[in-house]
Amino acid sequence: MVKHKKNELTFYILPIFLFAAAFVILLLTLYPYYLQSPRLPKSQVLTPTVVPTVSPTSPVWRTYRSDKFGFEFKYLSNISLDESVSDKLWLTLSTFSVVAEKKNSHGSDSFKTLPKIKTVVINNIVWDIYHSNKGGGDHGEGERNAYIATNNTYQYTFYGFNSDSKSTIEDILSSFKFSPITTPTQTTSNFTCPKTDWIDCEPGPGSVKPMCQTEYLQWATINCPDFKGAAL
Repeated sequence: MVKHKKNELTFYILPIFLFAAAFVILLLTLYPYYLQSPRLPKSQVLTPTVVPTVSPTSPVWRTYRSDKFGFEFKYLSNISLDESVSDKLWLTLSTFSVVAEKKNSHGSDSFKTLPKIKTVVINNIVWDIYHSNKGGGDHGEGERNAYIATNNTYQYTFYGFNSDSKSTIEDILSSFKFSPITTPTQTTSNFTCPKTDWIDCEPGPGSVKPMCQTEYLQWATINCPDFKGAAL
């Protein structure tokens, strides 16, 4: 009985002993190669590069000012602005536009064909609000919002064609204010308003007509209520 137990013990212990011996021999065999393998100095050990997280730049407020048309307002820098100046000022700011023109201009009342919903005071300036759920014209379907204010000479219209334009326009109008109109520096005491609404400035032989000079046209735009512009 005792001999049988010794045989069982030998059966379990012997494989373990042989495996341990083989492992030690393997380590002793590979260790010299490990010592001979090249190693990088600590200064050349590569470490992972940490890329800093760049947070997006927040938009800042910019000021648009027109000395010719006498107004200014603030808008966010992430709103693109495209300006074209003629006898009226037309600004395109992303999804809505701004028009400044003389009160008696042909297009000054175009948005008043919309239903007028109310009058509000924003930053001490009275604005008439016109609104329609229907689109139209070149702008397609959708809401139409127009905010209109006037002073002695000009009408200012802020308008948009989507559901977000109303709140955006009101944010901008919270900074809107009238500013002094800059008159031409040239002496204008001899200028008089033209007898017709339009001045004929079509190119032709001879010198440029005095009434077609830039200084006169600017003066007439500001000082002559019935003047509509130059015909080219």
